[in-house]
Amino acid sequence: MVKVIETHDINYYGEKVFPPIGCVGITQFENQTSKETYFASVERAQSLQKRFMREAGVDVVGRVQSLIQSVAPLGLPVRLAQEDGKQYFAGLLRLINSSALIHADYGPFDGPEWEIGAITAQLTWNILLKEVKGGESVV
Repeated sequence: MVKVIETHDINYYGEKVFPPIGCVGITQFENQTSKETYFASVERAQSLQKRFMREAGVDVVGRVQSLIQSVAPLGLPVRLAQEDGKQYFAGLLRLINSSALIHADYGPFDGPEWEIGAITAQLTWNILLKEVKGGESVV
């Protein structure tokens, strides 16, 4: 998967973010003023996920979803958010080489008028693709 990432187009957040952080994919927060713009960008944002499936045989989002479904109470749906038949994007990749400012992406706060504003639970996960020393979390 690392080789796929190394050959993929990486965008970087603008000058307001330091140290520089690369990203592939979209967030609702960055598009919260226009649902049309957000949902029109979802398919293109899935380019890295599609390459993971095609070139590495790994469906990252599908694996996480299956794992959660396997431990969820019977009948509880585990799915990606949808709105008016359009699926939200999941699977944002951020390239963080040293640090990132603490923040929270929370649907009811970021998108109260969107479907994600009515959620009862939200999950974020981190996957480290390169071994790093340490692993401590300082709060």
